[in-house]
Amino acid sequence: MFFVISGFVMLYTQMQAKKITKQFYVSRLVRIVPIYWFVTSLIVVIYLVAPQAFNKTVATPSWTISSYLFLSSIVSHKPPLIFIGWTLEWEMLFYLVFGISLLFSTWYRSILFVFVVLSAIGTSFGNPIVLEFFAGMLIAAYALRRKPLSHKKGLILLIFGVLLFASINDAAMELSLNRVITSGIPAFFIVLGAVYAKQINNRFLTYLGHASYSIYLVQVLTIPAVFKLASSLSLDINSDLLSTLCLITTVVAGVLMYSLLEKPMTVFLQKRFVK
Repeated sequence: MFFVISGFVMLYTQMQAKKITKQFYVSRLVRIVPIYWFVTSLIVVIYLVAPQAFNKTVATPSWTISSYLFLSSIVSHKPPLIFIGWTLEWEMLFYLVFGISLLFSTWYRSILFVFVVLSAIGTSFGNPIVLEFFAGMLIAAYALRRKPLSHKKGLILLIFGVLLFASINDAAMELSLNRVITSGIPAFFIVLGAVYAKQINNRFLTYLGHASYSIYLVQVLTIPAVFKLASSLSLDINSDLLSTLCLITTVVAGVLMYSLLEKPMTVFLQKRFVK
């Protein structure tokens, strides 16, 4: 879902107001890097002050630097210090390719270029996961160039995608099918359907959407904290309740980080660097 949505948003926004390559790169770096570096720095500080908080993690200099540079998977052959940051390393690679594609004069050539390069990358790494970004681009191209689907058809496609995803069981996993098939294809239909389904106008949900990046990052701190607190207090909590506490804590912490840090910092940097 994350990669498909990303591919959709990038092409959809650029087809409506195209940036030059430099502007695109600056806008993406301003949006992604500062808060990511902040959370990474928090983890480094916690490691230096209280290394016992990490089980067997050893934050070596090379791992730390490569984590800051979104190169951990290549340099250190493991996820970055923010372990979910592996998704952002793929994301930054997609941005690199997509930014180059903006040099072409037509969208057809840009889209074809992205497909060829992502296919080559997927083949080189033995992992076609990057094609999920391209799937999102296809949805954007269809949404802007073709006759819109009805809300009803959009809802049907969304439900179909959810059912397709839910139908993937252990037997399918045992066949070692690539996640592009088991997750990417259902995500394609879910996002396609969501684009055309009737939209819900809710200020709270919209705000959570704006804060989603901070929520996504802060979970690497809040979830372990909730578990360690429950363990230190010897609380016998039902796993469902514990998961709910993790969710609530993460959302609250993410919203606070977005409101107090990410949003003002992003606005300041955009005014200064994004034309």
